[in-house]
Amino acid sequence: MKKPTILEIAAYCTSRNNNVDAETFWHHYEANGWKTGKNAIPMSVWKSAVITWEKRNPKPITIKPTYSTPEDRKRDADNLRSGKTLSFQEVGRRLIAELKKKRKK
Repeated sequence: MKKPTILEIAAYCTSRNNNVDAETFWHHYEANGWKTGKNAIPMSVWKSAVITWEKRNPKPITIKPTYSTPEDRKRDADNLRSGKTLSFQEVGRRLIAELKKKRKK
């Protein structure tokens, strides 16, 4: 296997839109002689190793709040200011309503 450059790894990680740090990945395998596993088997496909790192370190999911009415937005802002949080039931209700909207489209 031809060793990839940090730029090649970064380009591949960008194309996959993952959370793998190309420089950390490169230095890890450079230090290990581009070998994997407990038996130190020479790496044959570095892109597969990137995918393994990706699965071990998934990208955090961010949920952007959606508001169906200005009153919902105001209520959430008031709750945040007062230190109140939404109940799990309310969050679930909103997520289900959002999913139903998306299915109708």
